[in-house]
Amino acid sequence: MEKVKAAGFHIDEVFNVDALGWFAFGIYKITKYGDGTITPGSMTFYDNVVFPFVYLLDPLVGRRFGRSIYLRARKP
Repeated sequence: MEKVKAAGFHIDEVFNVDALGWFAFGIYKITKYGDGTITPGSMTFYDNVVFPFVYLLDPLVGRRFGRSIYLRARKP
């Protein structure tokens, strides 16, 4: 966030997104599924089948953690 501010932006909101991805990544790392490579097929599966549930889970966990960060900023 400091780089965004240093570039002259005002941060309107910032929070974590994709809590489900955080769990999925943890399971993936623990089980060491495959060789660790994320294939286009597995990414398509995640995007089309799993990711829609993110919209349900993220508000429930209060957006306290996740695989990604959402940041909205504006130039004053």
